[in-house]
Amino acid sequence: MALSLAEYFIDEVASPHFAGREPEEVRFHDPFCGSGTTVLVAKANGYDASGSDLLPSSVLLTKAKTSLLGSESISWLEWETKVNPLTYSRVPRWTWKTWRKWYSGRTLRAIQDYALHIQDLDDEPHYPHAAIALSQTAWDVSSVDRDVIVPTHSNFARGIRKFKPGTVRRVYCDRIQRVIRGQRALQSLGFAPDCPTRTWTASALTTSAWPARLRLVLCSPPYGLGIDYFRATSIQSLSTLGESGTGSKSEMVGRVGSGYVMLDAAQGPFASEPWGRAIQEANPERFNAMMTYLIEIEAFLTIARDHLEPDGLLGMVIGDPEMSRIRVPLTRVIHDIAILVGFKDHSPPVVDRIRRRSQGPHRRSSNAPIGQETLLSFVPN
Repeated sequence: MALSLAEYFIDEVASPHFAGREPEEVRFHDPFCGSGTTVLVAKANGYDASGSDLLPSSVLLTKAKTSLLGSESISWLEWETKVNPLTYSRVPRWTWKTWRKWYSGRTLRAIQDYALHIQDLDDEPHYPHAAIALSQTAWDVSSVDRDVIVPTHSNFARGIRKFKPGTVRRVYCDRIQRVIRGQRALQSLGFAPDCPTRTWTASALTTSAWPARLRLVLCSPPYGLGIDYFRATSIQSLSTLGESGTGSKSEMVGRVGSGYVMLDAAQGPFASEPWGRAIQEANPERFNAMMTYLIEIEAFLTIARDHLEPDGLLGMVIGDPEMSRIRVPLTRVIHDIAILVGFKDHSPPVVDRIRRRSQGPHRRSSNAPIGQETLLSFVPN
């Protein structure tokens, strides 16, 4: 989600809606917190903000992005750029089946030297910040195709990229410096030090993801069935932790009920629409996957309705993806489902056109880039 879109929702939609209430009286939550943009904006505006996500790496990133460290922890981060834990070995400390697709031996060993170096910091307030700097370093020095957001090998990829240990160290130190600059930015926003943001790992389809007495939600559910997020975080976690660290992709929205028998009530109205008929004819399996996704979005919206206070406000950012080269009007469909489960429109939709995307001109799959996202705003009916 674009930072400016989250700011628009808070400034132009939420603030007028809660006029008369102090911001700290409004509990904000994002159950798909991702990289923490929405939580950061809500917290910067004085709301009681929290976030949850199915992916532990996203929870860690949100905590690092939104929590201001004390001076001692920031000094540790500055010291971290001066130490050198590298062993300069060519043999990785641990491997997995496909590791050679992403790293040379020396590159992976250097990442793991740093992973071992920071592993004793689990209980320290600056651990999320160091861990995120390292996971981003693992991405920076991998052999992913740089023309796409997700880790992909295509005919246009550059092949295996071999980074020397010293280069890994430089990239990690640069990432630490970026974290320190972020901390200074949080200081300028007036964040209180040593008050970590409440974040936790949970599926948005379960009540454990939802705090009580909730008044404000802004989120962007994964409208590509979530697999891109799983691939990206798996590579980073495998290289730094030796395990995927992402849970099961079957827990993601659109995949939880992969064994569902499609209900006529859910399938009927969409099966009869032109896009539904076209996808069914092109790929029945993908059509069933989309129906599963919509069933679970309905479950999500029902849980959100039940956890919002009567004067609550829900914002959702949705894009219209392709399936089998057929554009799915997902924004309209999710809007209709929200009305069906007991919401009503709060304000007109706001369209955010995506002018640039980190994706090359060649398709890596059957799906084309999404040209715009739409902010939908609802209140309980």
